[in-house]
Amino acid sequence: MENVCQLTLSLSELNGIDPKAYLRHVLTHIADHQINRIDELLPSNVADQLTKKAD
Repeated sequence: MENVCQLTLSLSELNGIDPKAYLRHVLTHIADHQINRIDELLPSNVADQLTKKAD
């Protein structure tokens, strides 16, 4: 499970998203999200909704 979390946070960084903002977004939305649409919460799919990571 730890590797999955690390991979997901790394993907958020690769998409230019602040990992904390991404994690906050997912934890806020996952409870009400349909399981067959879980891919909508991937970093690449929510990048435009989140604050971009400052370089």
